[in-house]
Amino acid sequence: MYKVHTPEEVNKLKHLQHKKNLLVRFMMKGCPGCIYSQDDWDNACKRAVLSPDDAMLELESNFVEHFQEMMRMRNTNVEIDKFPTILFIRGRRVTELPGRDTDSILNMLKNAKRPPTPKRTPKRTPKRSPTPTPTPKRSPTPTPTPKRSPKQTRTPKRSPKQTRTPKRSPTPTPTELI
Repeated sequence: MYKVHTPEEVNKLKHLQHKKNLLVRFMMKGCPGCIYSQDDWDNACKRAVLSPDDAMLELESNFVEHFQEMMRMRNTNVEIDKFPTILFIRGRRVTELPGRDTDSILNMLKNAKRPPTPKRTPKRTPKRSPTPTPTPKRSPTPTPTPKRSPKQTRTPKRSPKQTRTPKRSPTPTPTELI
């Protein structure tokens, strides 16, 4: 793993130009999110199995511009708008990791080593002869809809809430209560 925290370490970026896969963590000193995720990043760096074409890089916020310049040489645009940000760069494709925990970092590296899946081409149906299919002819006037007789009309069913309740009698007088 490469760490770039001082101006002397910026030269390490030149060695990374030809790597196919880069996993880069952008951090800022004193950032609570960066401090919180540091242990997960360190564990992922220890457990990661990297090929010669892969590299992991931790980059201080002061050197983001140097990294962006290096990526422009590779014709790759990298935008950093928050810290910590973990990006996986494969060729020209840049993917931001949704999680910052050890497992999501290792899964990203593991998935990067898989060979790309071949794209499926849709099955093509054989072309039919250019003879047009006959379309049914429509009558110029619409057919009238039959009217219902009064006996055929439907009465709407009432829901339990819509049932009629019997009318209540007026409130009883005190003499009726005795």
